Parts: sequence; structure tokens; C-alpha cells
Amino acid sequence: MKHLLLLAALISTSVSAATTVVAVARQADGFSPQPCRVRVVTVYADGEVIYTRCTSRPVVVTTLSPETIDAMVKLGADLVPARLNQETPGPSCMDAPSKTFSVVNAAGDSVDVGGNWGCRRMIHPNYNYGAARLHTVLEGLFELATI
Repeated sequence: MKHLLLLAALISTSVSAATTVVAVARQADGFSPQPCRVRVVTVYADGEVIYTRCTSRPVVVTTLSPETIDAMVKLGADLVPARLNQETPGPSCMDAPSKTFSVVNAAGDSVDVGGNWGCRRMIHPNYNYGAARLHTVLEGLFELATI
């Protein structure tokens, strides 16, 4: 029991120590009977990747290396906030979950780099190497967190 309490204290301390957000992946479920339908995966500057759903306790999914965090920060540094564009034309569906993948640029602004809304893949207008890589990394981290 003492070990469980110590582990819980370490996890809660670790989760509360993370403050500077580098990137966020959010999903809002479509039509769902669940009272809480939002899932969030947050990447912090200290490398922690934390998954939060509704009122559940935050869970540390993994810790990224300082080199990976630096690379993510550099890839997103020059992106500017802009409305996402639909990548390819297609039908829309109202009941599909929506996902948004965002990074914090050098100015401290949150920039959406991509997402999926209404069965459509959405991308940043300047979907260059950096935005595409960040979108892919965040999508992977979200899948890892929600496995």
C-alpha cells in the first residue's frame, strides 16, 4: 500500500510540474451517449506527454527526449495562426469525431496544424514540411495515448 501511495504522489507531482505547453491534440467525439466526450493529449516542454479525459486524473503517457522537444519547437516556430483548409473534397458527416492538432509558435500563439472535422482531413494553409511532421507526430501521440 505504501508503494501505491508513493507512486500516486510521484505521478501527481510529475503531472502538476509540467507547465509550458509545446503542442496539443484534442478529440471531441461525435454523437455519443457519453456525458464527457473530449480527450486531450498535451506535450509539455519538459517532455511529458499527458492524456486527460473528462474528470479522469491526468495520465503520463510517455516522456519525449529534450532533442525531440527542441525539434518540435523549431518545426512550429514560424507557423502563424490561420484557418485550416480542407485537404481533399468529400462528403461531410455530422456524427464523426473531430480532432485538432495544435502547436505553440515562437510568439506563443496556438497554431492548428491539422485535424479531422466532419469526416474531412483539414490542413494548415502553409502545410509545409514542419506542419506536416508535427501533424503526424501529434496524431501518433494521440493514438498511443488512447490505445
